[in-house]
Amino acid sequence: MPETSRSPSWPLSLIALGIAVLVVASAGSAVAAPPPKSLCGVCGDTLPGATDDGTLEIHVDESGDSRWVARVPVNESTAAAYRDNGIDLVVDVNERWNRYDVAVDDAANIQTRVSDGTVVVEYTVEDVAREGMGGAWIVEYFYRGGTGHRYELRADAVTVTVPNGSVVTNRPPDANVDGRSVTWTQETAGGIGGLSSKTYLTYGDDGVGGRIAAMATAARSFGPAKVADGALAAVGPVAVLGVATAVLGLAIGRWERRPASIRRLARRVGASTATERIVDHLRGRGVGGRGLVLGALIAAAVVAAVGWPTVGWPTGINVAAFVLGVGLFVPFGYVVGAGRRPWGPGVLLALVPTLPLLAHAPYVWPVGAGIVFVGWSLLVVLVGAPLAVLGWRYGRADVDEEPDSASGVTTRVAEND
Repeated sequence: MPETSRSPSWPLSLIALGIAVLVVASAGSAVAAPPPKSLCGVCGDTLPGATDDGTLEIHVDESGDSRWVARVPVNESTAAAYRDNGIDLVVDVNERWNRYDVAVDDAANIQTRVSDGTVVVEYTVEDVAREGMGGAWIVEYFYRGGTGHRYELRADAVTVTVPNGSVVTNRPPDANVDGRSVTWTQETAGGIGGLSSKTYLTYGDDGVGGRIAAMATAARSFGPAKVADGALAAVGPVAVLGVATAVLGLAIGRWERRPASIRRLARRVGASTATERIVDHLRGRGVGGRGLVLGALIAAAVVAAVGWPTVGWPTGINVAAFVLGVGLFVPFGYVVGAGRRPWGPGVLLALVPTLPLLAHAPYVWPVGAGIVFVGWSLLVVLVGAPLAVLGWRYGRADVDEEPDSASGVTTRVAEND
């Protein structure tokens, strides 16, 4: 008894220790982090007479090189002074560059001018993008994953535009994607660290093929980071989906000798009489158990394949994985109903969340992505439960109709449950 009375204290101690470790680690990383890198050295209030934070446009060409154009509005007197003395403009612009600007070491062909009351600074940066797999391209210039680098936007908006004939095929954090362009604003990514150090862009052909090529290119470039972040984000969703699936399997398997319980369970998931009628209808048309399972998987695959391009990226991969997960409940329920252990479909079901989570990785905060997909996993179970009951009824009906001489191991397993 004394040991039992003391047992509740150790979980609280572990939680307190974990919080302390996280606080110390966060403080250490903040102290060790280098100064933030600015995306636009002349933007913000750095130029004399600036009336606005300005904008930065980055145009990527077909060879992966880029042209950067910064525009900063200034007051009339400053604009007149710069027009009269271009040397002062050059000097003021050069003084605003510092070693923490993201392109300070790579900028070339720098040109400055005043146009309609706006200071325009134009320069080129080579090799910001490279060609990947299947015609996809990737911009890794801003990617500093695994380091303490932070980015400061400074400008009101920073826009990256990819070449004509291409579209942006991923969705960087805190950005607005519109066809060929990706834009970060003060509202979405303002302040220090507003632009993630894990930012990258992929672009290429629109459509499923182009996006798959882009995903493969990103996987080859950031494989370890994608796997690490995706695996961390998937812990919660996989656990939730796995436990929920196991509970559902127990409910329709271990309680199969309690008809009242099964009826109550079926009513709660809205499948009591509906599943019976569907089973009778399908069996009356000669559809066997294997036909049901195969048909459900094919239907899920077709809906996923059609839904992905219809919905678009990145929602499409979430929808495709959702449909596949729901479809797997049919073979899961069928195996349980047939009296066998559903290890195969059960494991596949539990791993379904890893598909979209790996596709979207790396993350700014993997734990946050995992929390979002916990709800996604619960929705998969909610929608898939009636299909599991349908599969279970079909499996039971197949077993009940087997003659004793042909029942073999299947009948014995069913009888031992």
